[in-house]
Amino acid sequence: MTLLEMSFSGAVFITAIVMIRTIAINSLPKKTLYHGNILS
Repeated sequence: MTLLEMSFSGAVFITAIVMIRTIAINSLPKKTLYHGNILS
């Protein structure tokens, strides 16, 4: 792999992790809030 390919694959990998983390952080509290509203 060339340096350009390595940096590109690294950027894609980091972007994927950030997106997954953001989706997880945004979806988990909403699920708990919905469950709390249904229960109460």
